[in-house]
Amino acid sequence: MKDYYQTYQLKAKLFYSAITSWQADTLFGAFCWSYLYLYGETELETLLNMYLNDLPPIIFSNGFPGDYLPRPLYTQYYDFAAAQKMNKQAWLNRLQECKKEKKIKYLTLNDFQKWQQGIFQLREVIKEDDLIYIKNTSHNQVSRLTNTVDEDGNFFHLVEWSTKEEYISVYLKIALGYEEKVYQTLELMGQRGIGKKHNLNQGAFTIIKFDIFDGFKEILAPNSFVSLSDFVPANNDPVKGCYKLFVKTGKTDLGKNPFKKSLIMLKNGSVMGLNDNLKPYYGRMIPGLANDKRVCQYGLAFAVPAKVKFYDEEADFLIKN
Repeated sequence: MKDYYQTYQLKAKLFYSAITSWQADTLFGAFCWSYLYLYGETELETLLNMYLNDLPPIIFSNGFPGDYLPRPLYTQYYDFAAAQKMNKQAWLNRLQECKKEKKIKYLTLNDFQKWQQGIFQLREVIKEDDLIYIKNTSHNQVSRLTNTVDEDGNFFHLVEWSTKEEYISVYLKIALGYEEKVYQTLELMGQRGIGKKHNLNQGAFTIIKFDIFDGFKEILAPNSFVSLSDFVPANNDPVKGCYKLFVKTGKTDLGKNPFKKSLIMLKNGSVMGLNDNLKPYYGRMIPGLANDKRVCQYGLAFAVPAKVKFYDEEADFLIKN
């Protein structure tokens, strides 16, 4: 399965801004629409059946600013055995370090590679607003009947974002033979835009670079993985790890009701211990969340190998971050 995929990095420069976050499932949905326009409904059904039969041809990460990567949700705080051997002042110093560490949103590629090998070095605190520019834009709603703004104005705000870096990086594991189709589909995605208000060029981008990426270190005998995408664990996936949960309510352009049923997902940066040999991906596709039965929710984890130590299983507060 490892030789089935090649890892690529997409460097995408936003034309203007975006409203919807570039989460892996959002990117997958935009990819499917563009794939449909290029290759037709039969080809799209074939593609989706590969996902449902546990042979996904493309694994998506979330989008990240520049070459930065998410801080894994594992900290040195969880070294319970070492903490018991510390004196009080050393333990307090460790807590202060971990408090600072939890504020870090992103790591440089170099620090991420060290983290993969279990080397923890506290660097500068890189927060989201250091790399992401967020602004509120005000709008009035125009009546479709009168083509004017009503007296009450129907005033509302939209939150838009863009990166302070030159580009956004999306990492993809692509099955051999799909490279050209993926590139052509990504080009169309950039023209069509991604997410809310994409018809107004929100989320539209141009491709700066699309090339093979070998920046994720191969780890000898990894005992865990960190996910670069939000995901939903499959039945046989690892259950021990450090993670954060959030509720996702997706949307679809198919059917009368645009909203999918809500589900709980694990955030990107979650770190899970391995039960067996490392796989290229974990998680699963979730059907049945929309009125249109053809719609599936993407919930696959872009797995990157790591070697960390998990501690006392009986101390539940050490397992969740």
